Amino acid sequence: MTDKNVETISINNIVVNNENARHGKLETEKDAILWLLSNNSSRLEALAKDIAKEGKLYERPLVKKENDKYIVYDGNRRITCLKLLNNPNYIGNTVWSSFFETLKKNNDNIPNKIECDVSNDIQYINELVERRHVGGDTGKGQLKWNREQKENHLILTGQKKVLDFTVFLQDEMKKEGLLGEAETLEHSLIKRLFSSNAFRKKIGFILEDEKVSYIIDRMDVLKILLRIHNDMAEGKETLHTLWNNKDKERYLKKLEDEGILPQTPKENAKSSQNSKTTVVNPRKKVSFPSIIDTDFPIEAKTNEEIKIKAIWDEMQYRLKCSTHPYSLGVMMRVLLELATDYCLPKTNSLKDKSDHLNQKMMDVVGFFEKEKILNKSDSNNLKGTATVDINRLHAFVHNLNAHPTPQELISLWGKYKNYIINCLMYK
Repeated sequence: MTDKNVETISINNIVVNNENARHGKLETEKDAILWLLSNNSSRLEALAKDIAKEGKLYERPLVKKENDKYIVYDGNRRITCLKLLNNPNYIGNTVWSSFFETLKKNNDNIPNKIECDVSNDIQYINELVERRHVGGDTGKGQLKWNREQKENHLILTGQKKVLDFTVFLQDEMKKEGLLGEAETLEHSLIKRLFSSNAFRKKIGFILEDEKVSYIIDRMDVLKILLRIHNDMAEGKETLHTLWNNKDKERYLKKLEDEGILPQTPKENAKSSQNSKTTVVNPRKKVSFPSIIDTDFPIEAKTNEEIKIKAIWDEMQYRLKCSTHPYSLGVMMRVLLELATDYCLPKTNSLKDKSDHLNQKMMDVVGFFEKEKILNKSDSNNLKGTATVDINRLHAFVHNLNAHPTPQELISLWGKYKNYIINCLMYK
């Protein structure tokens, strides 16, 4: 019989698991909460309303005690709802804070302690979670895992090994001298761009049975990847510009129009020495310039504008990604806050400069959307990722294990460039 018992635990002592099959491994609990809020949000809203109305859970979460906290292994959505019902500002997201604050005000029986199933037997925990989500009936209130989430569970519990095709392709490029030993691909962006075989085929490879199969000449594929790597490393393509399938198709069509992509790659076709693929500067080594690629957008007259411009100019002309990544990481955080503070009074926001940056940004982004400066899609993208990005920038200062890379800094600038410029130019 397994060592399992029922305990009544304070919500403050329960931690949403940042290593969960729904999303894979994330850095912090708050990152995991943001992911859960951003995915299947309508169902999570319904769950939160139900918990607020009923004042209890009908199924006990499954947790494991670690030090003085209890890590959730089943019931992360329920615990997310309860944490935010008890503390609507827990993650600092204005939109979600408002939603949970309204629920809290309208319901006075929200529990701050709940019964949990507690076990220290990780094998038992994994077996129970697998039965619930992979191969059996789900309990009330649970979402059945999709194929990707089931795969994540098997990987996280060590039951299945998975090929990271971006690491494989990176090694291939290094073997051919297309990447230096210290250079790395922008793994998360490459995975996003080539999220399915439909996109992979366009440059000449597919994934089959956890193996990379080339459907055109191997070197042609690697040279195309180098061009894509250069675009990402130089900030021409970022998470913001490759957000959805339409964005990916736009970028790949651009490469096709330039003659970079193969004309009609055929699956299972043998590599041919006659394959003709035009690649621009295929052996060009990536040099990491400044992250700022445009001049200061306004004439600096006030002390506030002069200071912001001085920081902008230093980042643009004196600091390079390859030699000053830590300085740029810190100054990127400063620039983002100063630009937000500069614009904040013009938005009639109730926030002031002493409030958290994420809260101030959410007000400015919402104002820009209302004023048609940002469209709804761009606004939602910023609202969905700003907290994670700000925490990352904060970690560059305070976390000894957080090390900014040139690719990461360029990607962050690409995402927030228009927001910062709009903050400075709005009258």
